Amino acid sequence: MRVRFALNLLFVLSLNLLVKPLWIFGVDRQVQNLCGATYYGTFFAVYSFSFLFHILLDFGLNHLNNTQASRDNAFIKENLSSIIVLKVFLSIAYFLLTIGLAYMSGFSGQQMSWLMWLGVNLILLNFILFFRSSIASAQKFILDGFLSVLDRLLSVIFCFYLIYFQSGRELFDLDMFVKAQSLALFISVIVSGAAVLTLKIRLHWVIDIDRIKDIFNRSIPFAIQGLLMIMYYRLDGVLLERLPIQNGAYHAGIYAASYRLYEAATMVPYLFSTLLLPMFARMLSSGEDVKPLLRLSGRLIFLISSATCIIGLFESGPIIQFLYPNSDYEWARVFSIMMITFLPVSMVYIHGTLLLATMDLRSMNKVVAIGLLINIVLNLILIPLFQSSGAAVAALATNLFVSGRYIYKALVLAGKKTERSEMVSFMLHVLLLAGIGFICYVLKLHFMVSMVVIAVSSVGGSLVSGLMKKDDWRNLFYLRTGLKSKTSGV
Repeated sequence: MRVRFALNLLFVLSLNLLVKPLWIFGVDRQVQNLCGATYYGTFFAVYSFSFLFHILLDFGLNHLNNTQASRDNAFIKENLSSIIVLKVFLSIAYFLLTIGLAYMSGFSGQQMSWLMWLGVNLILLNFILFFRSSIASAQKFILDGFLSVLDRLLSVIFCFYLIYFQSGRELFDLDMFVKAQSLALFISVIVSGAAVLTLKIRLHWVIDIDRIKDIFNRSIPFAIQGLLMIMYYRLDGVLLERLPIQNGAYHAGIYAASYRLYEAATMVPYLFSTLLLPMFARMLSSGEDVKPLLRLSGRLIFLISSATCIIGLFESGPIIQFLYPNSDYEWARVFSIMMITFLPVSMVYIHGTLLLATMDLRSMNKVVAIGLLINIVLNLILIPLFQSSGAAVAALATNLFVSGRYIYKALVLAGKKTERSEMVSFMLHVLLLAGIGFICYVLKLHFMVSMVVIAVSSVGGSLVSGLMKKDDWRNLFYLRTGLKSKTSGV
């Protein structure tokens, strides 16, 4: 199972690292540079607002589908039609609620136009994610990998044309930017739906009220968790623009610039989680030991996230100045805090996925509810005082709390005791990277050179710190674990 995870992870990461950076740096970043921080900040607030009730679209159905189908292959065939019918009704409810609340909140005509198209985009995206969850639960990870980048690849093609070949810098229109994504998502929905049909599922378009009610009730705990997490991930962007602070839209734009890079970084642990969820669910249902897979995935993501954190800490200024020529010190400070935040968030993705696979949603929801309360209180206190930096600090504090609780609960669940030597190796690894980052900073190396040095040091330093053993790397790259598992039956 560990070898299969490593191979699938390598494939999915390769696809995403080819396509999504084009979107983030070639399209989305360029759009903000063309529009300016204030104008784009207003758009970012609307974009964040569109996510606040996004859980109504899903209501936990994607996670329910993924975990249940991984345990029981008949779940998709029996429930796919009913889930699709339920998601249509939920999509209508989401759209009406979001538009209604935006109108009561005093959104302008332009903001309402953006919100309607963004709402349509989220509806389309949610159907793509649902179809992908069905494919992933069937362990068809290669097909799921292609579908994971299809909408972004199409969006890159359409938006590249708008930005670089048609509109010109002075005439660029955010409305066309959003509508181009709508077209890409619509095509991706058609392709994803067709891919699900390759699973040889017969769709019975009969509205079974009892079955729909049962699915709805079973998904409620997932929905509560999703609502709480979306609130504390997306509320800060809305509060920056809506709270009565000076230049709120401008500070929302500053936050959006760093949030874009932070969100790009979270692509990696998110891909880990999409592979791990069906694997954990299937292993738990068959009574297999999840500790080896949890250990491997946790340490791999820590290597990536710790290096990212150190790069953001020591090279924030040059990176932000390179990406956003009109930026200043405040932009760099927010970016540093957000990159530090990435470290605990990456651990949430790994350990939270194990908890999700066990369906231990009640305890997860308690943790996230407390996290949301912490986030709201800190944002209300810190945003008026420190604007975008305050929102970044609130995000860091919230995720430190949530990740700490998730890691503890996941280790208890897996029956894995944390030895003192393990804690020392994690701390030593961070200190080692921090020392290398500081040396690069003192030597005033170009930030791209520093990034490569720190990344390579994270891999090599894992042997020095004891975070990874030689056998771990040997098994990972030469797949000896797979050979052993075939011969030993492990």
